[in-house]
Amino acid sequence: MFLDAQAADFGAARNTQEAYGRDLKDFLAYLEARGAGFATATRAMVEDYLV
Repeated sequence: MFLDAQAADFGAARNTQEAYGRDLKDFLAYLEARGAGFATATRAMVEDYLV
């Protein structure tokens, strides 16, 4: 899992891991509302989300 790898590789604090988790869930909801998912997200989708 991504968050486990982040914690192991970077020693991320629990609050940081939880924040990453919330961000990923929010981004996934954004993608799903557009008929996409992590595997099909385009660079444009990522940029639009960040704007």
